[in-house]
Amino acid sequence: MAPRPWTKADNDLLLDWYGLKHIGWGSIGLKLNRTPQACAAQYQRLQNPQREKPFMTLSEIHDARLTERGRKREAEREARIQAATARAEAELAEGRITSTYFGDPPPGWSALDRKRKVEHA
Repeated sequence: MAPRPWTKADNDLLLDWYGLKHIGWGSIGLKLNRTPQACAAQYQRLQNPQREKPFMTLSEIHDARLTERGRKREAEREARIQAATARAEAELAEGRITSTYFGDPPPGWSALDRKRKVEHA
């Protein structure tokens, strides 16, 4: 069974509902008695009539967005890891890594030195 051809009225409604009113593909598909994928593909055809390469399906569009978000999140995660590593290496070089995490006194000081300092103050 061949798909039903798109009429001028269908195209006008599609352009109005998605382009101007920003109604979702699922709702548009229900109103036009078509699948959301068919509506999205027709909208792309109307927007790019001279386009030669095949259109992306909704799942391909969704995957592309997820991939882009994933790349962004991975870059942010990598930046956080590098910053934390740089901080830890700097603290280690200064000899204060345990003081940062465990509250230990700085190098050259002991808990007894701290106690004596408090007693003399």
